Amino acid sequence: MNLEDKVVFHSQLTNEKAVEIINYSSILLMSSSYEGFPMVIAESLTLGTPVISTDVGDISSVVKNGYNGFLLPLNYEKHIYIERIIEVLSDYEKYSINAKKSSVVFNAHEIASRFISECQKIIDSRIEVNL
Repeated sequence: MNLEDKVVFHSQLTNEKAVEIINYSSILLMSSSYEGFPMVIAESLTLGTPVISTDVGDISSVVKNGYNGFLLPLNYEKHIYIERIIEVLSDYEKYSINAKKSSVVFNAHEIASRFISECQKIIDSRIEVNL
């Protein structure tokens, strides 16, 4: 497709190298046929990099169409992928800000705080039952 000067394909990378590359990237493009939840998506959103991905695994739990990126069906047509890339780039600031906002679910402090709060509710309800 003569894209060698425009697109770089990477094989498996260390976490540090992946984060470095994502930090300098405009969009994370993923077109996997199957996934669970790839950590590279969490890393991308945390860095403010919008995601365009196939709708597989649990990716739809954080990537929202028109908000922080786009999800495409497995049988997507090439022109749709291109349209989504153009759409993200045409309003990049919005997608980047929303990517960062949506990454709050990966914040360890936030997760721990919610977990502690839920545990405290359970403890409090048991104390009330025993009174």
